[in-house]
Amino acid sequence: MRHPAPVRPPDYHVHTRFSIDSRSEMSAVCEEAVARGLREVAFTDHLNYGPGYSTDHLDLAQYAAEADRCRSAFDGWLRVRLGLEVGEPHVFAERVAPLLEDRLFDIVLGSVHYVGGSRPIFEEAYFARPVREACGAYFRDVAALAAEGDYDVLAHLDVIRRYAREFGRVYDGPAPYADPIRAALRAVVERGKGIEVNTFALRSGHEEPFPSLEILRWYRELGGEVLTLGSDAHVPEDVGSSFDGALEMLRGLGFTRLATFERREMRWIAI
Repeated sequence: MRHPAPVRPPDYHVHTRFSIDSRSEMSAVCEEAVARGLREVAFTDHLNYGPGYSTDHLDLAQYAAEADRCRSAFDGWLRVRLGLEVGEPHVFAERVAPLLEDRLFDIVLGSVHYVGGSRPIFEEAYFARPVREACGAYFRDVAALAAEGDYDVLAHLDVIRRYAREFGRVYDGPAPYADPIRAALRAVVERGKGIEVNTFALRSGHEEPFPSLEILRWYRELGGEVLTLGSDAHVPEDVGSSFDGALEMLRGLGFTRLATFERREMRWIAI
């Protein structure tokens, strides 16, 4: 094991081979997390039901068993949390609910990848219509998820920015979408949930994380406090990436703490 770096905040959005879009072994992620100075990491592999997305690879018993092996192997070095990133939990509530009943998971991220549960925002065809129409539909679905879904933390709230950019569209938000975004933030606050500060954006050329600093300001103005940091890592070397920059931004906005979770119960750590 490499000598650990200075302690950094937990990474609460990490993918492994149990996600269809990653081949990473949990143990390799844990090794890298320790080397980078993290003392806590949450595995949040995908549970999606959108068309063309197979969930057959996500064997929850094997997933939990592998997390347990890592807890034992890295005991004293790293707290290993088991989570899920659930796509559209408000749309697929009947399928998701039985999986979350036994409190197997420490944290549940809620995200929108398929608007209405059927239209993938990560495909260029989604942006065949005017960009404001495409983005507006996405944010209305985020608001519905925030109000109705079973989740602890809302993941990468304005990730539509990423796909608009990838497909050569101009995202002109968040002001044009203020109504559904603010509705989502109010629902998060009223329900005692949180939002994620996703640093994938910072390591992929965006100047601000997901969500943008403007949205984070709105969240704070509405009384929002619950935040987690997530790298959205799909390979070990991305775990904990760009956290220093994200923390500086959060402190600049007046945030002083982050949330951590165990068995879906929240605790605070200072930043």
